[in-house]
Amino acid sequence: MSNCLICKTEYVEATVNFCSTCGWDLSQDNVYVLGELPDVFVQNQQSQLAGARRIWSSFLANQERLNQEKADLSSQLTEQLTQVQEQLAKSRNLRRQIQAKLEQVTAQLTQKEQETPALQAKIAKLAGERAELVAQLAQANLGVSRLEQVTRERAELFVQLAQSDAELHKLKQEHLVLVAQLAAAKTENSRLQSELGAKLAAAYIKIAGLQSDLATQLSQSQTENARRQNIARERDELAAQLAKAHTENSRLQVALEQQLVQRELVVGNHREFSFPVVILDRQGRENSRQNGTAQALIQALPGGIMLEMVAIPGGKFWMGSDTELERRDSESPQHQVTVSPFYLGRFPVTQAQWAAVAGLPKVVRDIEANPANFKGKDLPVERISWYDAVEFCARLTEYTKLPYRLPSEAEWEYACRAGTTTPFHFGETISPKFVNYDGNYTYGEGKKGEYRQKTIPVGSLKIANAFGLSDMHGNVWEWCSDIWHENYNGAPVDGSAWDDLDKNHLINLRQKLNDNDNHSRLLRGGSWYDLPWFCRSAVRSRDLSAFRSYLIGFRVACVAARFP
Repeated sequence: MSNCLICKTEYVEATVNFCSTCGWDLSQDNVYVLGELPDVFVQNQQSQLAGARRIWSSFLANQERLNQEKADLSSQLTEQLTQVQEQLAKSRNLRRQIQAKLEQVTAQLTQKEQETPALQAKIAKLAGERAELVAQLAQANLGVSRLEQVTRERAELFVQLAQSDAELHKLKQEHLVLVAQLAAAKTENSRLQSELGAKLAAAYIKIAGLQSDLATQLSQSQTENARRQNIARERDELAAQLAKAHTENSRLQVALEQQLVQRELVVGNHREFSFPVVILDRQGRENSRQNGTAQALIQALPGGIMLEMVAIPGGKFWMGSDTELERRDSESPQHQVTVSPFYLGRFPVTQAQWAAVAGLPKVVRDIEANPANFKGKDLPVERISWYDAVEFCARLTEYTKLPYRLPSEAEWEYACRAGTTTPFHFGETISPKFVNYDGNYTYGEGKKGEYRQKTIPVGSLKIANAFGLSDMHGNVWEWCSDIWHENYNGAPVDGSAWDDLDKNHLINLRQKLNDNDNHSRLLRGGSWYDLPWFCRSAVRSRDLSAFRSYLIGFRVACVAARFP
């Protein structure tokens, strides 16, 4: 074996002529000259060097790419590690909270287990009381059924009375007869007083004579002494009867005068008025217009201000809504209500009327004479709390001797609908031409219109419903007597106010004004600021009794002694 002189590759002598590695001539007579390499060897080495350089460049590029990917991966791992650490911290915090809640629940469970025997005893007691109450309820239902029948009969009688022109004429005739009777009673009273005076003088004379005779005869007989005592007793009895007669006569005279004043207010101050009633089509265009008439009680206030109270006939209606567009759950379930005749303000109370009554003596609470945000004597008064409105009614009652109050929610909706069953007393929709609300919005197929952005004078749109009431939709929300309930489950069906504190509606205004619990009370009708669906007849809203807003006013109701 021999080795190549250039690359030292082994080869077998006499078998090859050239080195398989470097290409050197392996013949023995070939001479190696230092520094001179064969071209084949040089080309082979240069080719290997170029390949090595390409490999090195590729290695550097791959190294740089790997370094970048390593940096990106490191950043992603750092971010993910941070998120995992945050989630771990949250999980640990949640675990502590759950553990604390578990301990709390365990403690409560332990306490409940300890209370279980007492609760079981209490449940047994309540079960017994419930059985007694069920029996009492069964008995009460019999009375309620009879009372409902009597109420229905009474309502029908009121309707007949309210709708009868002949009865109105008869009442006016009775008023004239009552005036004549009062004059005759005054004359008779004077005559009786004269006769009583004469009899009293004669009795005094007779007593004086008897006393004289008794004094003369006293010494004669013990029997005469007894007679004298009897005469003295008779004299005392006669004096007592005379004093009682004077008291009864005064009481009768006062009662008669009060009855005359009441009859003059309720019968003598009525007038008939006419008004246009408009019905709109589904697009809010005027579809029909008719003239209606109604009776109004004209109540004079201080300063020559007048308050018009419209006579609302009694009747039945379906209260609430189960199917109307934009309805709310608080308007259900729809139920039938029977309403007795009453009076309701033709318009919301104006600022002029408010100022006139605010100047009367206080009943319980102070009220501001000019509270409204939008000023104007014919504009509805606003920024009125429920307590302010009740104080107004109390002062008006003291001044007129008629029972003024806020309407119940049922009375308000019955009066607003005026026999209609549509969302508005106008029909299926409303129009800014006839109602003051935000005309940028529509209801149903209605059209957009003017948005006045404030209150307007009451009755200025010259439209009323079939009962003769104006501004029942829009302008200002109106307070009602009732305490707020989430729906109509358990609501009264006789038209009275639903007041858990006054189930029989018997608490007088003074007691209501002393209530400082600030309950949520009913609001009806929508306002100038509201969207049209808030102005529907069935919509119910609420605010705290002490709350004031430039969206809220009210109108008054009255149940007089006699109805025209």
